[in-house]
Amino acid sequence: MMQRFFDGVTAFAHGTSNYDKIMRLIIQIGLIFLIIPIIELFEYLSQGYFYRRGNGYMTSQFHLKVGEKSLIEFDKSETYDLMEKAKIGTQNLPTASRTTIQCLLYFFPFFILISLYLFSVAPLLVAILILLYTTTLLTEKYKSSMYYNFENTTISLKRRVDGFLNSIVSKEFFKETRTSAALSYLYSLYKKHLNEYGSEKMNVEKKILKREGIMRLINAAGYVGIIALMLFYLINGSISVGIFATVYYSIDKINRCLKNMFQQIGETMKNIATTNFLFDYLSDDKEQKSLLSSLKSTDIHLENVSFGYTNSEKNVLENINLTIHQGETLAIVGENGAGKSTLIKLITGLYQPKTGAVLYGEHPTSDFSTDASQKPISGIFQDFIKYKMTLKENIKVSDMASDQPLEEVIEVANVNMDKFSEGLETLLSREFGGIDISGGEWQRVAIARGLYRPCDLIILDEPTAAIDPLEETRIFRLFEKATVGKTTILVTHRLGSVKIADKIVVLDNGRIAEYGTHEQLLKQKGIYYTMYSEQSKWYAR
Repeated sequence: MMQRFFDGVTAFAHGTSNYDKIMRLIIQIGLIFLIIPIIELFEYLSQGYFYRRGNGYMTSQFHLKVGEKSLIEFDKSETYDLMEKAKIGTQNLPTASRTTIQCLLYFFPFFILISLYLFSVAPLLVAILILLYTTTLLTEKYKSSMYYNFENTTISLKRRVDGFLNSIVSKEFFKETRTSAALSYLYSLYKKHLNEYGSEKMNVEKKILKREGIMRLINAAGYVGIIALMLFYLINGSISVGIFATVYYSIDKINRCLKNMFQQIGETMKNIATTNFLFDYLSDDKEQKSLLSSLKSTDIHLENVSFGYTNSEKNVLENINLTIHQGETLAIVGENGAGKSTLIKLITGLYQPKTGAVLYGEHPTSDFSTDASQKPISGIFQDFIKYKMTLKENIKVSDMASDQPLEEVIEVANVNMDKFSEGLETLLSREFGGIDISGGEWQRVAIARGLYRPCDLIILDEPTAAIDPLEETRIFRLFEKATVGKTTILVTHRLGSVKIADKIVVLDNGRIAEYGTHEQLLKQKGIYYTMYSEQSKWYAR
């Protein structure tokens, strides 16, 4: 159309074309310029939609795969490196898919059609263009390879940078960071690691810029050659003024479009390279395991169980033999570092023993799926989560579809409903316009949450650490009623609470040092007796 337009204008200027013909050409060109913005708007909206849907889907797949991982994997730094690289893939895969489609349906047809047009004008022009853009393509391939290697080798460093930044600015760290005057030191660590990361990236950018600078000089020389060649053809009469004007006018647009094409191809190569991280992560086959639906008539047996986080480290637990009868309340006590929390994770199947077996009846925990929704197990932990949701959602989060009333668990946990201005619909997050509550009140909400979940086995891991001893006694009395018929495992440092337990296990340096009832252990005058006597002095008048 541009060629026809320029030829028509030239003919009109020489008096060999009429006014009506030139106006038709102007209207045709005008319509094209009106259509282009509409197409570009549609393209812009489509790209955003494509990215949001694609990123949302891949992110959900990533999270599902994370949910399949065993808890022990999260004690390894390699796990977090793999997850961080896979997250890069979730962001880059939609872009890689979109640009691949864009190349196939837009850039490649454009390049082919432009090449055919230029070939009809002067075949040598096509040869020069192919040479120019082959070098550009090689440059983009080099860039994608460099960026892939950079992401692969610096991911751990990037996580440290993010970790130090989080310790400076996040709400969870804010109070202690300020009151302990740790800000300046944390900021120095952040700067140090950020500079190290920036230096690594700068080295990559310098290598890329050197390669790219050479290629741009070649491209500039090529375009000068194209203009010189067109002038030569025009002077010797091989092409018309209209053709020369068309190519000259369009060369910048062609240059920008083809440059954009190869940049997109380069981005696609880079993104496809990084999506390999995601595919590697997602392709880790999920092992098909049985579902554990009930523990109502099942005892739990630990047979010669030993556990360590790595083969090189000393075992945290050593040769544990224990039977927990169905419906029994077992208390686990011991000094810090004795292995109490690790034992809980083994009993619930979150960890698998290095040697020995944890059996539900006759079946080892390794036979069962790690999917928490398929396990009749609930837990109330000291390090509970404060969900930024309503009170109702905080309690019902494990089963929002359940019609079970909340009144009973709220009563057991002694949640003070007078503090919630909108009742169960009160939002527990000041930063989103709701309210904040004390640590003790949050712990009551967490207790209600754990009791609300239908279960046959309930874990109480320091569930009342933020509650005063008198209130703790009242709650544990209500616990006894609420957990009748359920197997209950209680982990606590406050030995006054363990009187409700049928049996008590005393851990010492990863081994069972004592086992029996409260009265039996006091008579033995061993570790439990010493711990209980020392704590009794706290309350002596």
